[in-house]
Amino acid sequence: KMSRIISVLTPLPDIVRELNVFQPAMVGGYATVLTLLAEEQTAGRLQIHPVLITSSGETLLPQQREQIESAFGCSLTESYGCSEATPLTLTCRYQRLHVNSDWFILEAVDESYQRIPPGERSHTVLITNLANHVQPILRYELGDSVSVYGDLCPCGSPLPSVSVVGRTDEILCLQASSGVAVRVLPLALWSVIKETEGVSRFQAIQTAPAKLAVRLEVKPSGNADTVWRALMPRVQSFLAIQGLENVLIERSARAPQRDPRSGKYRHVWADLQSQDSPNREPIRADTQ
Repeated sequence: KMSRIISVLTPLPDIVRELNVFQPAMVGGYATVLTLLAEEQTAGRLQIHPVLITSSGETLLPQQREQIESAFGCSLTESYGCSEATPLTLTCRYQRLHVNSDWFILEAVDESYQRIPPGERSHTVLITNLANHVQPILRYELGDSVSVYGDLCPCGSPLPSVSVVGRTDEILCLQASSGVAVRVLPLALWSVIKETEGVSRFQAIQTAPAKLAVRLEVKPSGNADTVWRALMPRVQSFLAIQGLENVLIERSARAPQRDPRSGKYRHVWADLQSQDSPNREPIRADTQ
């Protein structure tokens, strides 16, 4: 049996080429990646025939599920978990996420880390791993927002089930110098920025067809200007690989802000009416 891992940093045409050669029986990935692959499959550029699709790591919207299953002609299963608790949940035929409570304790809690009633949206989630005897993990905070169902699932499973408010980042559509629209996966951009030394929190917002504004919050021990200088070449290199050397990158004068409805921090989205003003001169992605 063989498997292959393809980085989300890989340009979409290269991902399509690799999959066409590999011809996987099962494909797993983030919802945004699977959505793009479904579009490529429908357009005929991707030609694979998996028997199962699995989605994790991002919120899977109903319309995305329908689009993906229709494009590939197979079922899609969803999971919710983390590296500290795998597999934390499994999906039943009614699309509910059932917690593997014989292995893990999942607590939906409020700001004071007190358990909330079923049906309410949690401030965060605490995980206790009952199966790891090497490294105890007790009430580890994931930072996600979930809601616990108050009734038993129609599938008959006695395991509790949850709905998850996960990442709601958007696929960006940036314009290359040739005028071609290039779609950028939010998790790829997230990885490039978040893994920069000194970054505590950020938000990347597309404010024009070929412009990004980055709101940046650095760790207490870091210096904002130093972190920005380290961040810029990483973003430049990533965009250049995607064919977006022309994109302007601005350091926003605003700090990252919570979504007023969910209370969570979104990371990547498009807002062409954004009022994010730069606190310094914009830098083009091909600047050395």
